[in-house]
Amino acid sequence: MLKISEFGRQIRRTMRGPNGEEYIDFDIREARFAKVDSLAREKLFSMLNDAKKSQSTCAICVEDFNSDDMVRLTQCHHVFHSQCLMMWAKSKIWANVRRIGSPACPNCNASLLEIPKKSKVMPIDEVVMSDAPVESG
Repeated sequence: MLKISEFGRQIRRTMRGPNGEEYIDFDIREARFAKVDSLAREKLFSMLNDAKKSQSTCAICVEDFNSDDMVRLTQCHHVFHSQCLMMWAKSKIWANVRRIGSPACPNCNASLLEIPKKSKVMPIDEVVMSDAPVESG
């Protein structure tokens, strides 16, 4: 698992980048991080349903999940260790001193800040199959 870096501690203490530059919009960056935290809720891996448990490895640290690991499920339905995903998001939000980053899913590049719009494709379990022949016109 990843640990908080000295660079991360420096950001929180001084609100400055590695070369002493002042970060712009510190509050906006913190708000983005809080939004990722609220949208990708933390839970035990053992509490996920079987479909989600099919993802047996965290794509960030490339370690297998254990039943007692705290994980986060993204809006795009990918599973990561909680600490891995939050460090990933923080690294993307704070990557540039002058521009606020927008974190995306490491697997599919979907935004971690937005709830995806509902798909217009009907789920397969709602499709009614019929044995009746289809009439051609």
